[in-house]
Amino acid sequence: MAREQRKDVDYFPHDCTHGRKMHIIETKYGNDGYATWFKLLEQLGKANNHYIDASDEMTLMFLTSVFKIDEEKTLSILNDLAKLGAIDKALFDDYKVIFSQKFADSIQDAYRNRKGKIFQYSDILDEIRQKNGQSYVRMTPNDANLTEVIPKVNKSKVKESKVKENKEEYTPNGVVDFPNQPPAHKIDFDKLLSFFNSNRGLLPEVKKMSDVRKKRIQLLEKQYGKESIQTVIQKTRDSPFLQGENKENWTASFDWIFKPANFLKILEDNYARKQNIRGNNSSATDAEHKQSAINAVNALFGVK
Repeated sequence: MAREQRKDVDYFPHDCTHGRKMHIIETKYGNDGYATWFKLLEQLGKANNHYIDASDEMTLMFLTSVFKIDEEKTLSILNDLAKLGAIDKALFDDYKVIFSQKFADSIQDAYRNRKGKIFQYSDILDEIRQKNGQSYVRMTPNDANLTEVIPKVNKSKVKESKVKENKEEYTPNGVVDFPNQPPAHKIDFDKLLSFFNSNRGLLPEVKKMSDVRKKRIQLLEKQYGKESIQTVIQKTRDSPFLQGENKENWTASFDWIFKPANFLKILEDNYARKQNIRGNNSSATDAEHKQSAINAVNALFGVK
């Protein structure tokens, strides 16, 4: 029986000079910050597939014992490392998973002669979804009740598949996919930013689409379909609770809306008003509503 391939390393490159990120961490936390960062890299090197799930209480307790600091300071340092981009911010914010792309790139040579390749960002997401019991299936129009806002696909632009129509393909993460499915849509983030600000209601205006925001939106679009982005923005605009009508006068922010758990809740109408007053008082026809929705979705994806 073949020996199982290793998914860890015994060493990693340690540069003698450090950039601004390390300077900020060391200035703020002193030697605790410096030691925590390099002890964390050691743990990433030893970790299976080079990422750590800090959402697990025992894992977090172990990390604090390795760092020899308390849990509060550990989380504070990790949060700052995520903000600075030393570890992946989207993975840490959404799942409390610690992963550093720069670290993964630095140990590529160790995998040169191995059959198994080093884990990539998408591989980590697949494992997280499996661990959480989440299926990765693109929502159909019937599932999302969004048939009104899906523009027709020009079949002449879609490359014909050699696989028979409707033949299911089972991917490594258990996903049911169709080989002849059209490619993923490219998001025009400038138009998305403009659309959000035009439909934000009382929410704070968004000034910039950061890389973290773009990555998070791309993942949500891939999971739920492009029409879901427009739908969630509009549902947020029409939700009194998310617009500040609550005991704390709290309003949702752009980043809060596009966290996976919150996004799904909004999509499923967890924050919707009991009676859609705006819809009932509208004098627009159904055809006008339909065309408006189609235009909005097309605008987000640069379709003229």
